[in-house]
Amino acid sequence: MKEIRITIALAMLLIIAVAGCNSPNRELATKDGVAAATEWLGLIDASKYDEAWGKSADEIKNIGPKEGFAKMMERTRAPLGKQISRAVTEKSYAKDPQNAPPGEYVQAHFHCSFENAKSATETIILKKYPDGSWKVGQYSVNPE
Repeated sequence: MKEIRITIALAMLLIIAVAGCNSPNRELATKDGVAAATEWLGLIDASKYDEAWGKSADEIKNIGPKEGFAKMMERTRAPLGKQISRAVTEKSYAKDPQNAPPGEYVQAHFHCSFENAKSATETIILKKYPDGSWKVGQYSVNPE
């Protein structure tokens, strides 16, 4: 009977340890994804579209060459004017989500303000690559 209690206690400790390890990894992954999104947005804010394209995920690169990406970003962002403020409003982590290729993903929503759009929401979805880097695979900005 004593052996069963010890086995159960050890099993419970193992479950707690595994669950505990998983949580910080999700938090760290989310933090790293949001940091990568913020860095990428800084390139977009500075009109460094070629560099942003280079740091983007294959989902963006497969749409077309960097020149096309630059034109699309110019059409999207130029009317908004200079970026004034940006703050994360939501962030989430997912591993192997339904309807997406297997992998780790972070989605981040930013509330931002531009010269010509006092309130807007930027949404970014990032994917973690085998080298550990997070790359932007989707971007949208919606003035409110």
